[in-house]
Amino acid sequence: MGLGKSLLRSATLSVALSVAVASVPAIAQAALDGACSQASPAPGSLPAVAMDIHGAANVAAAPAQGDVASHHGGGFWSHALSFTKGFAEGLAVGIVAGAAITAIVASAPVWVSAAVIVGVTGLAAYGIYNTVHNWSSYTDDQKWEIGGNFVGGIVGGGVGGRAVAGVLAADEAGGAAGGVVPKGGEPAPVEPAPADPAPVAPKVGPGNWPAPGTPLDPALLSRGPIDVVSNGGETMQVTIPDDYVPRVADNGKGVVWQKPGATGNADMIRVGDPTAQYPDGYVRVYNDQGQPLNVAGKPGSKADSHFHIAP
Repeated sequence: MGLGKSLLRSATLSVALSVAVASVPAIAQAALDGACSQASPAPGSLPAVAMDIHGAANVAAAPAQGDVASHHGGGFWSHALSFTKGFAEGLAVGIVAGAAITAIVASAPVWVSAAVIVGVTGLAAYGIYNTVHNWSSYTDDQKWEIGGNFVGGIVGGGVGGRAVAGVLAADEAGGAAGGVVPKGGEPAPVEPAPADPAPVAPKVGPGNWPAPGTPLDPALLSRGPIDVVSNGGETMQVTIPDDYVPRVADNGKGVVWQKPGATGNADMIRVGDPTAQYPDGYVRVYNDQGQPLNVAGKPGSKADSHFHIAP
């Protein structure tokens, strides 16, 4: 479950448990009253007569109205001492209970948290009922002590719950940041995620050319030198000049390299795709007049200007 919801539930539950803790004196008093009522002797019996005599003696010895103390409790300092005592007890139990409940609700399964909520809420409700029901039977000092229980329990529950909540929040933040925190050390370094692989350039070549006339990336092609053989058997090498730029041939079957600004076939080298006549492809070189050149570098016929690409 989310830490925020867990802490909100545990805070509410801590207050409920604090109320329950503060109600312990009331429950104990109720149990004591019940035990005393069960142990009362039947009217007319010997113990009853003795109690009547003892009661009469107590009435005779009771202090007159205006005396320093009465059965209702002492004065201001007595009340303050009772409240302080109750506050200290409630604070101590509340801190422990608040811390425990916060840890349980934040980490235990849902059904365990639900059981704790129901149990503590029921205990608190029962304690409040008994406190209200027996309120008139308490002395003033007992009432002040119960009040101290309530206040101390609520304050202690908040303090304990907040302390554990801070620890849990820090742990969650550390887990979100990544890394394992060894005892007494800094978080272990987290291995960086592998970088995305470099993009793969699309493959171009015979049978895989873009549309005719499409400019091509020179980095995807080779400028040579290209080993070629003339129809007469002469061998030579053709190297594409650095300033020539490539594009797909107009018939879509090869690459045309041409000097920027040239038109027609001027200053152009064509590298054709393989054909039946040229199984590895062919090369044709044109001068600045757009004329195809032979192996001697002079304008030649169609047959003399087609060079086989060597296997």
